[in-house]
Amino acid sequence: MLVLPMHRGTLKAGILLDAIERAGISVEEFEELLLGEVIEYSVVVHEAEEGGFLVDVPALPGCYSQGESLEETLENVREAISLYLEMCRDEGRDAPDDADVVFQVSVPVQQG
Repeated sequence: MLVLPMHRGTLKAGILLDAIERAGISVEEFEELLLGEVIEYSVVVHEAEEGGFLVDVPALPGCYSQGESLEETLENVREAISLYLEMCRDEGRDAPDDADVVFQVSVPVQQG
């Protein structure tokens, strides 16, 4: 059982992290418990010529974002993915599957 201590009606981040740790679960497991299913998508990050980063989501056509730092870029693309999935749900479409478009390939490299 996860008990979340409140301070004047507000949950403080440090207190929340301590409670999650005491419960013996990861932050990702907590997010899944709180929000329901968690879907992972591969993203491709590129350095922008003008500075910062660009990121796109191969499984979600037209889903991309940007940011000044890598951390900001990844946070922005999480929001873009959430909005994309919300649009799919509103239109009655299933969420696209990352495994349908993202593959790993092996390439032999000659020594020498």
